Amino acid sequence: MDPREKQLNALRESLQHSPENVPLRRMVAESLLELERLDEAEKEAKAGLQYDGDDAGCKTVLAQVCLQKGNFSMGLVLAEDILAKSDADDTVWLLHARLLQRAGQADEAQASLRRAIALNPALREYELGEQSADKSPAAPDPGMRAGSARGNA
Repeated sequence: MDPREKQLNALRESLQHSPENVPLRRMVAESLLELERLDEAEKEAKAGLQYDGDDAGCKTVLAQVCLQKGNFSMGLVLAEDILAKSDADDTVWLLHARLLQRAGQADEAQASLRRAIALNPALREYELGEQSADKSPAAPDPGMRAGSARGNA
């Protein structure tokens, strides 16, 4: 069995004992997103938001699912809500930039990318465009996790 699947199973078992644990539910959603199980990730993130409607990590997972499913307008609503309510990190700004780019708002996308770069200069080499649409939803490298905005709500 894939080690990621084992980890997911362990997280889900823990979640059965504590279904209202939003950080744990977020971890399940992030794991599902990494496994490209978008519908399940969406379901878990939405369930997390039922317990804490302002959880930036769950909203980030939902926005990433929207990006991958092509629902850019809903993804933008979620990303902009995170940006308005929290001291968002570079991954949220990058996600926002990617959503804007895919929605055809190139100038606004570049502005969000500049903000992400200001927070993380390592992103200077990152370019928005169609090739980035196939990468990890929020980050150009595997070191950046989907829910790094957690706790910023």
